[in-house]
Amino acid sequence: MPPNRFKCSICLQSTNLSSALTTTCGHVFHKPCIEKWQNESDQKPGRNKCPQCRREYKGVHPMYITPGSSSPSRHSQRDEDASDASDDLDLDLLGTSRSLTRTLRALSANSEPEEVLEATTRLGGLGDYESDDPLIKSSLLDLTRRATELQQLFTREIATLRNQLKERNATIAQKDEEITRLRGQVSEMRQQHGDVTKKKFDEQQRRLNNYQTKLAETTAECKRIKEFQEQLAEENQRLKGRISVKEANFEKEKKEWTDKEQKLRTANVKLKQKVRRATYALQFVLRSDIAA
Repeated sequence: MPPNRFKCSICLQSTNLSSALTTTCGHVFHKPCIEKWQNESDQKPGRNKCPQCRREYKGVHPMYITPGSSSPSRHSQRDEDASDASDDLDLDLLGTSRSLTRTLRALSANSEPEEVLEATTRLGGLGDYESDDPLIKSSLLDLTRRATELQQLFTREIATLRNQLKERNATIAQKDEEITRLRGQVSEMRQQHGDVTKKKFDEQQRRLNNYQTKLAETTAECKRIKEFQEQLAEENQRLKGRISVKEANFEKEKKEWTDKEQKLRTANVKLKQKVRRATYALQFVLRSDIAA
């Protein structure tokens, strides 16, 4: 494997170190894999355990590796890494098997196909590992048993779905036959009642024509009435004008007659005064004559 690539012990896929995270214990994983491990595993916050060596670590950090650079420490550590390769392989397989066991236990008949495919891919990758550790063998046997149970479960679910599909297809076929029969009955009814329907249609059409004729006559009559109303309104307006003029003339004449009446009353009063004076004068003369 090139020096700038590694193999994640969770998903068993190799990738660049630039997309990897390392724990405080020194093991390297995919960033999505280790984040998913931290979120889904039953661990207390701040006390995560490494999937590979099972040691507690406080956090993860990105890898800062310069491609193509040579480091003396890398050559000095090569022999030590080779001596611990078998132990790391067993720990890698143990962590992977336990992670995959939890994933398989979480699967059910209602799981998404992508989750099942991912678990199957990871399970197939375990065929590249061999170990004499009884714990690892037990984990592999548990994984195989769980995979067999899931396969049987999905087989039963597929068979059930196929039976349901057959039943639904049969029901759809029955519905299609029923629809065809009903369509035939409708066609027969149309043929039987075609003449009656045509007569009813003609009768309705005749009534509609009569209604339209009456409506046209009524509309014309309404138009004539409207014109007559307009003429009446014009005549009423002219009459109002004439009445206004006559009322003005009447008020003028009334005022003139009132003035004349006032003058007559004044003249009558003056005339009465003159008659009274003349009467007094005549009485005085008569009295004087009688006295003489």
